[in-house]
Amino acid sequence: MKTCFVATALLSLMVSVHAHAVSDTATLTITGTVLANTCTLDSGSVKQSIKLDDIADRDIKGRGVTGGTKNIAITLTNCGSAATRVLVTASGTPDDDNSAAFANTLSKASNGATGVALYFFQTDGTTKFDPAGAVTQISTLKPLVDNILTYSASYVSTKDVVTAGAFSTVVNMTFDYQ
Repeated sequence: MKTCFVATALLSLMVSVHAHAVSDTATLTITGTVLANTCTLDSGSVKQSIKLDDIADRDIKGRGVTGGTKNIAITLTNCGSAATRVLVTASGTPDDDNSAAFANTLSKASNGATGVALYFFQTDGTTKFDPAGAVTQISTLKPLVDNILTYSASYVSTKDVVTAGAFSTVVNMTFDYQ
């Protein structure tokens, strides 16, 4: 019995030593930065359904003719004490006939208008965002106040003839604080 106890104790010691011999340790240094240059998108700006005014097909007849412009406001709230600039990008589905325009995502089968797309303009009202997300705008922000950025959208004809129907497109916007 004494031999059995010694053998068991020796075996336990070997397993214990072996278990400790294969352990590893790691030290992680985690860093970051607390920023004061950001804002929060106002809840009313996060997801908007914008209804463009109805427009007659004859009013945008001819490739490149625009009409039905509507302003769209995005409100940035809770801007930090160092908030001075935001880099804004818009993206979506490009039109097959005009890659600078956002496509009408409604098909003819679902009563979608044809030969028409959407230009989405920066706050200057003339510079177009690119649906591919290749065009960005740097907007100046005022710290510690709400900032309202006003963009605009217009129908644009992409063919010489526009056929009447419904219109819908999605513009995704990204705000990167500088």
